[in-house]
Amino acid sequence: MSDDLFENEKLLELLRQSGIKQGGKKNKVALFRDVRTADALRAASPAIRRLFLNSGFGLNTYDSGVPAGYYPAEDEEARNQILRQLVGDMKNTRLRGEYCGDFELAGFLDHILTAKPLITPASMQVVEGKTDQAPSARRKALFRVGIGVGLAAIAFALIKCLADTFSD
Repeated sequence: MSDDLFENEKLLELLRQSGIKQGGKKNKVALFRDVRTADALRAASPAIRRLFLNSGFGLNTYDSGVPAGYYPAEDEEARNQILRQLVGDMKNTRLRGEYCGDFELAGFLDHILTAKPLITPASMQVVEGKTDQAPSARRKALFRVGIGVGLAAIAFALIKCLADTFSD
């Protein structure tokens, strides 16, 4: 194996350990703000670390400047995608008996479930001179819920009509 190929493999492994996946158009990595939390996760068993890395977390830290209990609103879509991946991976990964050390998984999950988006001037969108305070991801979700409820109402009415038609 040539030295260049070996260096490339080491670089790819380093990127994977940082939570960066290959082949994606945009790589988003969830980073911890608290150094102690990141240190505790690095000290946990390899299976626990791999669970977080494969879900899109990095094991290093970054302070976004957002107060505790909040996250930048512009990160909401990427955050939700990474958290969905983490929950899905947790369901499919056997964690019983794995060493967590000082990393409190229940506390971490409680923290991410109670955190709220913080809308800052940078995350607000300007449309025709007006400031739009609702993130577009939230509007899309509400639109999808509305479509789903509408379709459910139509399906219910259709089933009721068919039942009335065939009950005669």
